[in-house]
Amino acid sequence: MKLKDFTQPIRTILFLSLPIFFIGCNLVKPSEHSTAEKVIYYGDTAKFVVENLYKKRLFIYQGDTLPYREFNYSSLWEKPLPMVIFLHGSGERGNDNFSQLSHGSEWIWRASMSGYPCHAIFPQCPKNSYWSNVQRTVDSSGKPHFEFNDDTASTKAMKLLMSFVEHLKKQSYIDINRIYIGGLSMGGMGTIELVKRMPNTFA
Repeated sequence: MKLKDFTQPIRTILFLSLPIFFIGCNLVKPSEHSTAEKVIYYGDTAKFVVENLYKKRLFIYQGDTLPYREFNYSSLWEKPLPMVIFLHGSGERGNDNFSQLSHGSEWIWRASMSGYPCHAIFPQCPKNSYWSNVQRTVDSSGKPHFEFNDDTASTKAMKLLMSFVEHLKKQSYIDINRIYIGGLSMGGMGTIELVKRMPNTFA
């Protein structure tokens, strides 16, 4: 399946799906909460990231490691809550377990603390891998084209991510009927593939 114009479909899916994260979350008044906050700069754009609220974690499965950051609302709320999983783009790949917070972490946390409580997960894809099994080519005009290999094996990063999602589904603090997935750019492609590979998993 070839997706001739990747940018617009992924952008549309992303921005249409993000509000659903918080429509599905409980509308309640959040508890009082104060914390040290840190401003982190990415290029010319200042991104406010509550770094100490997104705890560093590692998911290890069959010798492979998936770094991720987790905002866990359980200490403030007693019953299972929705989980938001956000997949970053290619520019945030690596193993520093930090770069993936560049986009989305601030507003997801702010929404959670402003009446839509949820947990949030930001996994990080390795530098030399992709979330989705896709081949990127560039035509003579310089326009990129993406071919999704739907019938082939998933990437190592995707396999690890799928195992991680199965692990999350077993956690008592997560409402398994309200697990949401979204992302941008490479993460948008990963979102499409993950939903296809794990039907009936995401709200």
